[in-house]
Order: sequence, then structure tokens, then C-alpha cells
Amino acid sequence: MINGAIGGVRTLICSLALIAIPLYAVALVMRESLGRLADQGSGAETFGTLPMAWFTMFRCTVAGDCTTAEGRPVFLLVSEKYGWAYGLLFCLSTIIMSFGMYNTIAAIFVENTLAAARCNTVLQKRQRLLDRKIFSEKAAELIQFMWGVHQLRKDDYREHLDPQQRRELVQSLAPMEEADLHEAANLQITPCFFEFLLQFREFKVLLEELDVADEDQVDMFDTLDVDGTGTIDIEAMIVGIARLRGETRRADIIG
Repeated sequence: MINGAIGGVRTLICSLALIAIPLYAVALVMRESLGRLADQGSGAETFGTLPMAWFTMFRCTVAGDCTTAEGRPVFLLVSEKYGWAYGLLFCLSTIIMSFGMYNTIAAIFVENTLAAARCNTVLQKRQRLLDRKIFSEKAAELIQFMWGVHQLRKDDYREHLDPQQRRELVQSLAPMEEADLHEAANLQITPCFFEFLLQFREFKVLLEELDVADEDQVDMFDTLDVDGTGTIDIEAMIVGIARLRGETRRADIIG
């Protein structure tokens, strides 16, 4: 969000220069043609100096306040007194600024702001993918959860419980002890067991926290079962999840 705001500020500064340059060119023309007639009034006095001429053009095309000190319309007075060429120049300047510059600046501003925010999101995701500690912690939680669900399925009657009751039973299981690690390491995951895991919202959340996309979760078992045996062990699953994280890379396809 902060990067998006910073990107927007940079675009805004460039936009100010983009507006000021064409206004300066028109103000220079008005100063050279009407500045010498400032003492005659009829709006020419608002172009007496170059800074005054630029400020008048800014008020007329940007701020919408195109009047003299007495509140009379500048370019109407100028056009009636010195010719309608000045009125035509004002109309062209207004059209170019309103329909050209402003719309272009608004589009660039929005695009750059979103691009800066998107870049920040990508950097955060990349940092998360490169953080081995976070992956190890989440992988350990995933193994703990799968082991708990495996313990739950040992009693057939528990498979007929509703999702809330199953969730409460899994959460009530004691943490894995050292003696359970060997059993968990030899745990064979079958398609039926994997489908059962997908019924738990906690399992899907853990996969999301490991940066496995939702569309990859549905057929993840078939993706990880590279040898087609119909079973995968814990190690193969963790290694496969590490490959599924983030965007597809050439190394993943070759591997």
C-alpha cells in the first residue's frame, strides 16, 4: 500500500511538469502578443508579465476561474477587443488539456499506482517463498495435522461424524511425540485418504499458507504421484508441495 502511494506521488510530480510545460508555451504566446497592450485593459492586463500570463492560463484551463479582478471573463473580453484568434487558442488549449492531458495523466497515475502495489505484493510473496524457516514450520504443522487425521480414521465410526465433530477431535489429539515420528514418516497417503483430508478446512488453509494455489489442491494427489503407484509418502508430499509453491518455473517442468 505504501509503495503504491509512493508510486502515485512520483507520477503526480511528473504530471505537474506535463501540465506546466504546454501552459507555459501558451502563456509565452499570450505574453508576447497581449503583454504590450496591458495598459489598454479588456483582459490584456492579465497577461502583462510571463508569470502573470502563466498563472492566468492555469486558472482558466485547470482551476476554472477565468475572470479579471472585476469578475469579467478574460477570454471573452480579449476576443471581442483583440480578435477571435485568442478565443480559438483558448478553446484548443482547453480541449487538449481536458480531453488529452488530464485523461492520459489519470490513466498513467492509476496504472503506476497499481503497478507499484502489485510489485510490492510480488516481492512479499517472493520473500515468503525464499524463507525456509516459514516453510519448515508450516510443513511441520501439515504433518502434525495429517497424522492427527490418520489417528482419527483408525476408528471407523469417526468417519461418520459431521465436519465440526471431526475438527474438534483432531484438535483434541495430543501433539506428536518422538515415538510418533517414525509412524508419521511411514504414513502412506492414498487417494481416499487425501480426499478425506480435503474435507477439512484446516488442511486447505495450511496448503494456502504454503503457497499452493486453490486450483492445484484439487488434483494435487495425481500431480505428486509421479510413479503412478497410487500412494505417496510424507517426504514425497512435502517435496512436491515445495515444487508447487508459487508460479511454475522451468526447473519444475524439467524435474
